[in-house]
Amino acid sequence: MEKVEDWIDRNTAYLIFGIILFAAVIRIYHLDYQSLWLDELYSIIPADPQKLLSSIIETSKHDQPPFFYLYLHYVFTLFGYNEYVGRLACTFVGMLGIVAIYFLGNECHGKSVGLFASFLTAVSFFHVYYSQELRFYTMTFLLSALSYLFFIRAFKNDRIPDFIFYSVSTVLLLYTHFYGIIIFVSQAIIFLILLRYRRDSRFIVYSVLSGIVIALAFIPWLSVILKWSDVTTIWIERPHP
Repeated sequence: MEKVEDWIDRNTAYLIFGIILFAAVIRIYHLDYQSLWLDELYSIIPADPQKLLSSIIETSKHDQPPFFYLYLHYVFTLFGYNEYVGRLACTFVGMLGIVAIYFLGNECHGKSVGLFASFLTAVSFFHVYYSQELRFYTMTFLLSALSYLFFIRAFKNDRIPDFIFYSVSTVLLLYTHFYGIIIFVSQAIIFLILLRYRRDSRFIVYSVLSGIVIALAFIPWLSVILKWSDVTTIWIERPHP
């Protein structure tokens, strides 16, 4: 088993804590300065703590998969049903995303890269903006970072827990936003490329099993995707070249 020190040392922990504290201040400041806009209403209404889980899942079929709405539902149940709690829940997930991007950067090229990546995320206008919005974007960011983190760790370390965490984070990503499919497909392509460097049977078997588990877990939502694929017109205009 890896020790905590293998993941992060005390000085690095202090730096990350400072980055997170700074990020929290600039995200919580004026968190409720503006009232909810249309898209945020589409988040807060389905997550009403008085609604049944079946109702939340059914409503999410007209927007994005249900994991984010279920998360909000339980947050509202525990801490109160209002817009500030909802936005704060998204800010909290955004803070976790800053930590996740540190570990991803660290896994790719060391602690310095991880710290720089977490700092860039902390001050990113887009990450600040979406951390203050009651939508699923910070959760998509967090789960994308975790998915790739454990994808890389599984390749480098060939440990069963990494394959398990990869599968769980990727399934949750797919059930948060349809764009998670792009992440999953890109990882499948990268896996095929990595076979040039790793051809041992253990790695291949665990990787294929992880992919199968993820695909099987997402099968219940495929009918929703197929239904959306039949839609030919939508209120959003097609972007021009």
